[in-house]
Amino acid sequence: MNKTNFLIGMGLGIAVGGCAGAIMMPGKKGAKNVVSKTLKTMGDVVDAVSSSMSKEIQKMQTLSQKKTCNLLSAVLIYLGAKQ
Repeated sequence: MNKTNFLIGMGLGIAVGGCAGAIMMPGKKGAKNVVSKTLKTMGDVVDAVSSSMSKEIQKMQTLSQKKTCNLLSAVLIYLGAKQ
């Protein structure tokens, strides 16, 4: 098979597929429907990001509390050893 014939066949296939897809596409969607779906998706994204951030903040607070507790323990041990 010749490379040129292959490229011509690919081009025709893409063109025919694109036309068939355009013909089978449903009619225009209302602007309200598109806007409402977009806003819903944006809300979902914001919820996911805020949830992820709150989990990270909780992890950081837990680590900070552990470090503070360890620091206090070390100070108390040091003070106890001095007496």
